[in-house]
Amino acid sequence: MNCPYCDADPADLVGPCPACGRDPRVPRKLCPQCRRWTPVPEPLCCRCGAKFKNELGWKIPLIFGLFLIGIAVAIAIRMLTQ
Repeated sequence: MNCPYCDADPADLVGPCPACGRDPRVPRKLCPQCRRWTPVPEPLCCRCGAKFKNELGWKIPLIFGLFLIGIAVAIAIRMLTQ
């Protein structure tokens, strides 16, 4: 079995690859630019260097906005019931 990152053909891939040092057992994501596998924690593709988009970029502002709306609704309900 070849290493999914560098295509080296080591004798066994029980631990990290002797050629690139990456562990083929860790979760991987597919690079949208070169279509090669890269370990999930890495911010750049290990092949072409493309930068991965932050998947939380739109989720954090949405969660914060919903939290503020929830507080406003709770305050409004409390004021109406008094």
